[in-house]
Amino acid sequence: QAVVALVALKCVITGRVLRTRTCDAYSTSSFRSRVMAIAGDLAVADEIAATYSTEASDLPGFARTLTTYMRGYAAYFHGNTIEAADCIRGVVTRLAEDPRATSGWEYACRNRLGTLYALAGDPDKAAGQHTWIEEHPHPSMSYVDTEILLSRGWVSTARGQLTRALEYAAEAIVLARERGEAGNEVVALQVATQWGDDSTHSRLAELAETVEGPRVTHAARHAKALAERDADALWESSQEWVALGDQIAAADAAAQAAVVYAGAGKRTRAQQAGDAARSIAATHGFTTPALRALTAPADLTRREWEIVGLIGRGLTSRQIADDLGLSTRTVEGHIYRAMQKTDCADRTELKRYARDA
Repeated sequence: QAVVALVALKCVITGRVLRTRTCDAYSTSSFRSRVMAIAGDLAVADEIAATYSTEASDLPGFARTLTTYMRGYAAYFHGNTIEAADCIRGVVTRLAEDPRATSGWEYACRNRLGTLYALAGDPDKAAGQHTWIEEHPHPSMSYVDTEILLSRGWVSTARGQLTRALEYAAEAIVLARERGEAGNEVVALQVATQWGDDSTHSRLAELAETVEGPRVTHAARHAKALAERDADALWESSQEWVALGDQIAAADAAAQAAVVYAGAGKRTRAQQAGDAARSIAATHGFTTPALRALTAPADLTRREWEIVGLIGRGLTSRQIADDLGLSTRTVEGHIYRAMQKTDCADRTELKRYARDA
């Protein structure tokens, strides 16, 4: 599989496409589809998957399994999480039942499935996929290391641990940069932006000068809008993500626009953007930190809102402090201020408030 990966990447760089109907050629198509999806050329990735599906329709075994994998991978990058999860689950089942299958493909699929479960709001099920990965290490799959870090970040967001998620994103950004994986670095920076990191714009602007594909340009504009708290630009970015086909980024940009509009007292615009974000998420079956932030009171800081969410999940002050790397006293201070801002008389009321929100 490592050899196949190298051949695939070489073909992408040189613009050559393998035409042979061998299993390795189909694996190469999978890697090429992956590269196109990372670059943001989602229509091309879809075309590759459709072409391969037609050519492999009369072939048995792994070739057809790979067809499902490619569909699921493309669906994920589109934000079609329900379709993606159905496809990837099916692939994992087939691989587990096929004695000839190597664990490498299952390794990659389970990581993607972990992300999809987290996006669906089921962090425990997602973490189960990562446990399998830890128990079945696969050296030839190191090219998905940044994806694994981001997947763990998505699990953290589903648990309300946004600070930890951003730490995973930062680690993924550094790893991709050290390895010279510019496409993966763009994806990691984009995800960090969607999670509310407003410091990504400078690096994305640099990468936009050298990295090919539409993703980096869209991500750079999104990051700049977030850094400048420009609601109109965030709303425009959401529309651009919709046109590109990335529904998760589109929903997050719209949600971020809604929060900024609301803070500026532009209620109609805030309602429009918020409704758009919720509609996209409901259609495709996902939830994100930006979407959850739509219910946060405007005067709560991000840290206060994060702690309120963890209280709603039943964590003690000590557990929250351990999760966030803070002292218990600092956590208690955030809780006190959050209670004042939400008119909650005690921790029990704040917990109820968090669950209702």
